[in-house]
Amino acid sequence: MGRVVGTITYESSIGEYRIGLVRSQQRPVLIRIGSLLWHPFVKMHDEDLKMRGEPFSMVLPAGDYRMAFWEVAQGQARSTSRDPIDISFRVDPGKATYLGNLHFSAQWQVSLRDEAARDVPILRSRFPELADMPVASAIEPGAEHPRIGGGYAGVLMGRGFDPGHPFRLGSLNVNAPLSGGWERLRSVGPGIVLARRGEAEEESQVAHVAVVSWTGQRAREDFIAAVRQRLEADSSDRFLPIESAADYTEERGYPCVRYRSASQDTQARVSASKVTSLRLEMLSLVCLPSSTSDLAFIASYTSRTAAGDPSFLLAAESFIQGVRSQGR
Repeated sequence: MGRVVGTITYESSIGEYRIGLVRSQQRPVLIRIGSLLWHPFVKMHDEDLKMRGEPFSMVLPAGDYRMAFWEVAQGQARSTSRDPIDISFRVDPGKATYLGNLHFSAQWQVSLRDEAARDVPILRSRFPELADMPVASAIEPGAEHPRIGGGYAGVLMGRGFDPGHPFRLGSLNVNAPLSGGWERLRSVGPGIVLARRGEAEEESQVAHVAVVSWTGQRAREDFIAAVRQRLEADSSDRFLPIESAADYTEERGYPCVRYRSASQDTQARVSASKVTSLRLEMLSLVCLPSSTSDLAFIASYTSRTAAGDPSFLLAAESFIQGVRSQGR
């Protein structure tokens, strides 16, 4: 076992401020400071940090982790980072890993910065178990990463779900994206459809997993051709192709095809009365997890934006990695 340590500070009002850490495909671990609801004995200002916030120290199993998202909960409202975060670090047995200072501005713009000169002495004095423990840093000395996670996406509790929330689809384990603002849509047949609005009103992202019948087309080149035919079925003038690629892989221990494309949707309907042109990006993984079954699964992440989505590939890869056949 090892430890992760650091500080969370904020300029806003009462709330619970969280960092989500992910190890492999396990559910996220949350580091929490603050309080969901106001009451007279809530401590907000820290005398050592000289601002609102607290230091933290958490025991974790040794291994490789990444900081995946941040979140703020206030009463029945919750806001989560919109873009994926991919800051990797390692927890070593008998050692502490300093994650830095996660600071929430009054507008919930979040920065991650190296405040080790201030934080480590406070951490050692506040947590006796750290007094003689080696402390390594997950971020480079003097680093400051502004606006990590992009903006925030808010939901009311009861409508959305936590980042990484697990769903079951037959023999598949499906984890929700590690970002905020997602809701589950109704789908027809064996599938899960999650969607959210983009930062602009007409933009959107969709994460979709389906189990489909798949007969034949198992040989490498035939499988690639069949995936292309299925995913490129709409060849109307509405979609103007920009690029596409299909690659065979057995990285999961069974045949899969990874398909990526970009096109211009010239007739994207964004309201009952408005049609516009948007860039459509898609990353899909089509897999045959069993040699004795005629079922395949398709995991897809799509993004419709006006000028392209700079976090698309990281978000799409992260979601697809969270779709797994049980035990594989």
